[in-house]
Amino acid sequence: MHEGPEDAPVKLYEFFDYECPHCKAFKPMLEQVMKDEAGKVCEYYMMFPLEKHEGSKSAAQAALAAQAQGKFKEMHDMLFEKSPDHDHGHVTDYAKGMGLDMAKFETDYTASEQPVTADIAQGEKAGVDSTPTLFFNNRKYEGPMHPKYIEMWIEEELAVNR
Repeated sequence: MHEGPEDAPVKLYEFFDYECPHCKAFKPMLEQVMKDEAGKVCEYYMMFPLEKHEGSKSAAQAALAAQAQGKFKEMHDMLFEKSPDHDHGHVTDYAKGMGLDMAKFETDYTASEQPVTADIAQGEKAGVDSTPTLFFNNRKYEGPMHPKYIEMWIEEELAVNR
């Protein structure tokens, strides 16, 4: 899943966990960055459920299952809003509330276990050890998790890649 034009000059990869309080606090900041930098950035959502957060994997699977019905963003927002209530029963209720086709949701929920595992493996290979973690065009962002500094990195990426 991604937000923004795929041909944007800056690819931002966010590895996150739906039960991570830092990810929840960071979400509106990243939304501001995406608004401020519209057209320049494509954000890729990378699932990185941490083992210590019991329902995180279920939440990630629910987000991908909702995405299969064109409702990723709605489910993404709901999962952060309702954190940490992410067991199968809760995410199923969220899907029902969104009017999703529940048979398809259940099938896609089960099938999404593999893509979530693939995102985790990709993050581990890249050195992700906490959430949220950002990469810009495959470079790990090491600065403050604040829109001002993230936007400075985006502008630097644009200048370097012109």
